[in-house]
Amino acid sequence: MGTVVAIHQANFFPWLGYFDKLARADRFIFLDHAQFPKTAGTWSNRVQLLVGHKPRWCTMAIRRDYHGVRRCNEMQTSAQVPWRKDLIQTLRANYGRSRHFAEVFPILEPLIQNQTDDLTQYNIHAIESLAKHLGIDPGKCVRSSTLAIASQATDMLIDLVRAVGGTAYLCGDGSQGYLEPETIARAGVDLIYQAFQHPVYPQAGNSNFTPGLSCLDAVFNCGFEAVGFWLNGTRKQMGHSAA
Repeated sequence: MGTVVAIHQANFFPWLGYFDKLARADRFIFLDHAQFPKTAGTWSNRVQLLVGHKPRWCTMAIRRDYHGVRRCNEMQTSAQVPWRKDLIQTLRANYGRSRHFAEVFPILEPLIQNQTDDLTQYNIHAIESLAKHLGIDPGKCVRSSTLAIASQATDMLIDLVRAVGGTAYLCGDGSQGYLEPETIARAGVDLIYQAFQHPVYPQAGNSNFTPGLSCLDAVFNCGFEAVGFWLNGTRKQMGHSAA
C-alpha cells in the first residue's frame, strides 16, 4: 500500500472519525496554513457533546476582531469568555456519572485548561495527547506550515502528500465534492476513501445512540483502552500494524 497520508485541520476535541483517520495514516498533516473561515461555523473551535441527553454545541471562544483574512495558525482564542471553565462544568454535569469519568477527567482537564491563546497549538496539543492515550503514535504528525507548500486545492493535497514521502492519500467521506480524482491519479498518488464505520456504544443516560459527537463522549463512556482498540483495529484491517 505504500505510505498513507491523511490531511486535516486541527479540530477542537474532534469526533471518533478524526482519530480513525489519524490511526490509519502513516503520516498525518495538520493543515494549519489554510485560511480560517471569517464567519461560518467550523470544527476548529466547536464540537458536539451530550448535554441534557441531547447533542449540543460546545464552543471555544475565538477572536474575530481582525480585518482581512487569517490562516488557521494565526487564529487566537478569546479571553473575554470563560469557555474553558464552561466546558469543564459541562463535562462534570453531564458526564460525571459516566463509567470512565474518574479515569478520563484527570487526563482531560489539563488539556482543557491549556492557557495558550494559539487556537491551532491548543488543538494540536489536545489531539496529540489524546492520541497517546488511545495507542496512536503522535510522532507521525506534522504541520503543513512547516512544509513550504504554496499550491492550492487538489494540487496542494498532492504536494503535501509528496512532501512527507507519501504514495497514497486517505480522504474523508465528505471530500467527494471538491477532490479531483483524475488529477490525483495522474500525479501517481493512490486515493483511499476512509469509509468510517461509527461504533455504537452505551451512552450514559441516553437510550437512543447519538453518533458524531466529540471523542470525549466515547472515552467517558467506554474508556481509552476500548476506544483505542476500535481505532487500532481499523488500522490492522488496512494491512498496517497497530500504532
